[in-house]
Amino acid sequence: MLRDVCSIFLIGAMATLPAGAVRDNGLARTPPMGWSSRSLGVRMDDATAREIADAIDANGMRQAGYSYLVIGDSWQGPRDGQGDPRPNDRFPDMRALASYVHSRGLFIGLFSAPCQKSGLDYEGSFGHEEQDARVFASWKIDFLEYSGCTSDRMNEEELRAAYKKMGGALLRTGRPVVYSIGNCDKCDVWKWARQTGANLWRVPADRAEALTEFAAPGGWNNPGPIAIGTGAGADSALRAHISMWAMLAAPMFVEGDPRIYSRSALSLLTNREAIGVDQDPAGTPGFRMSANNGLEVWSRPLADGGKAVCWFNRRDARARFTMAWQDFGVDSKSVVRDLWQHRVLDHTNPEFVVDVDKHDVMMVRVFQTQ
Repeated sequence: MLRDVCSIFLIGAMATLPAGAVRDNGLARTPPMGWSSRSLGVRMDDATAREIADAIDANGMRQAGYSYLVIGDSWQGPRDGQGDPRPNDRFPDMRALASYVHSRGLFIGLFSAPCQKSGLDYEGSFGHEEQDARVFASWKIDFLEYSGCTSDRMNEEELRAAYKKMGGALLRTGRPVVYSIGNCDKCDVWKWARQTGANLWRVPADRAEALTEFAAPGGWNNPGPIAIGTGAGADSALRAHISMWAMLAAPMFVEGDPRIYSRSALSLLTNREAIGVDQDPAGTPGFRMSANNGLEVWSRPLADGGKAVCWFNRRDARARFTMAWQDFGVDSKSVVRDLWQHRVLDHTNPEFVVDVDKHDVMMVRVFQTQ
């Protein structure tokens, strides 16, 4: 699931865009996957980043498709005399760090802000877009998370212009950089995000379903990172989180510390059948077929002509779903596979009954045979 090679990046996608829009960079044809330090809980530095890269490589996440290691708002130091960005003392050589991450089969990303100072009061890129993009490219950075300016600091038009400026600057470097932008309280960034050259943009998680028209190969609604919980219910919550992001065709970026993920969490995170739904090449997001008092049924069409179906129990108690197989287009030529139990289901009975634990899901994939 690694991104396309540089030659495809340079060709780009020639979709029709409004005058002044930034050209599609040809990347992120499926939703990007990776890890972000935004809620790691420890101060990031060069040594920690290398340990995280080692962990993602060793624990199976990289092999399952989690390709990007993104360092959040913490790496920036004062600019040099020419105004170029420089890392702080915790990151003595950013290019060497990038080389190390690449040696583990991963891509590396950085955070910056489209304002003069980030939310944590580190250096932003406003007014320095061209030189920052050029320096990021020289460091061999592969992903830029560009966000953190609230509506009281920049209005929508200012933010849109800033995003476009950085998107164009990244494109002009000639380096393939996946470009992720944020949102603000009073912005509808998804309406114009593609015009900035962005590959993913933040949307409110509770509105992600209503915004699926804006998601397609090359540009994705980003309802936020996948949290790794602990204690009772952590596995069911993680299973539900992964399933819903897969049904939405959402980017999968995981938070927390992968050096200490539990065995059960890693088993869920690296479920390639569930990831396969998220990474379906058609890139068509799913939709909610029904919702009744906390019980939801979702469906997503897939590139092979089949579909994924998810039963989601939002209630605080175990619940039963009763459905007819024909409602999902299942017939005698269909194969129905439970993606979390990794087994083929018997669908000879026309009625389907399943009990789902609280805040948990069941997800299947329907294949059609000849």
